[in-house]
Amino acid sequence: MNAAGTIYGLNLMHGKKQLIRAAMEGAICNIYSVYEVINQLNSNVKKIKASGGYSNSEVWLQIQADIFNREIELPNVKEATVLGAAYVCMLATGAVKSFEQGLPVMKSSKVIKPIGKKCKNI
Repeated sequence: MNAAGTIYGLNLMHGKKQLIRAAMEGAICNIYSVYEVINQLNSNVKKIKASGGYSNSEVWLQIQADIFNREIELPNVKEATVLGAAYVCMLATGAVKSFEQGLPVMKSSKVIKPIGKKCKNI
């Protein structure tokens, strides 16, 4: 396999810390591109909630808030994938009347506000 890649703007002054930060920003920029598609399909997106392993990192969350230029909410549940699937089932069976009706466990415990600039070239 002959895979290749570049990091634009890299010079001898950059070290391991800057390369790691660039990779983190790149990952969040990719998530942002998914968010843009979702927002085009449904421009009624009111909240962005973070869950999963990366939501344990203040650095990841701040990068996301800055790139999205939106507040990022942390729900009380860290691993929300199963909860989301159960919530859709509850909606389908009538246990929940609409997506507007949240569950107590879905309430946010913390909000990360953007402080930086949005990702370039997005």
